[in-house]
Amino acid sequence: MRVRRLSYTARAVLRILAELEYATSDQLTVYLNVDRSTVTRTLRTLEAGSLVTLLRVARPYVVSATPAGLRAVAAKPRTGRRVRSWSAIAHRCHVNAAVLRLGAHFPGFRVLLRVDAFSLGLSPAHGEHLARSDDGIYSLLLMDDYFMSSERIVRVWRRRHRSKPAYYAPPAPRHWFDVADRFIVAVTDAEHLADHRAYLAQADVLSVFHTPAGELIAPKLLYVPALWQLA
Repeated sequence: MRVRRLSYTARAVLRILAELEYATSDQLTVYLNVDRSTVTRTLRTLEAGSLVTLLRVARPYVVSATPAGLRAVAAKPRTGRRVRSWSAIAHRCHVNAAVLRLGAHFPGFRVLLRVDAFSLGLSPAHGEHLARSDDGIYSLLLMDDYFMSSERIVRVWRRRHRSKPAYYAPPAPRHWFDVADRFIVAVTDAEHLADHRAYLAQADVLSVFHTPAGELIAPKLLYVPALWQLA
């Protein structure tokens, strides 16, 4: 398939996948604000041209752009491992789901690249994502789709980051509270979300989320239904 024959929607799909790496077809429908049949036809065309790959291991299917698909929209292929585990792929799609929900409250809410976090002296661990909205406010989005312990919410907030010298050389170790003015914990299991809520309701726990300046940045819990159910 020649690049010049790609439709506007096809190019838009590839640009979204260049940014997100993975997304479900339903998520692409929301991002593009088009009907599902349009996305289905577009993905069929892109797959026939070897520009996207559909992972059909479970429904909803997950879509990713191939190196040829990325080149078609002048996007650079991602570095690092090309083969990711299913848990990593599912995690990315759950992050997308959280971002789409948060965008209704914070216009332009989006997760930034890891190099953006590095440039601010942060080194995100698993589930930790630096985000920003159109108001310029940074957020920490902690995605819990793996039944993490409630205590990790505190550890994430208080952890000292080891900055990467190639990106940032701070005078002192950095923490999430040095950058983020919002802390959002997205959870894919309703019962586990209730566990987190009970834990955070303890007064001695809540006091941990004061910044050195005395500002309280209490974690906000967000329920994001799991896209796939465990067998």
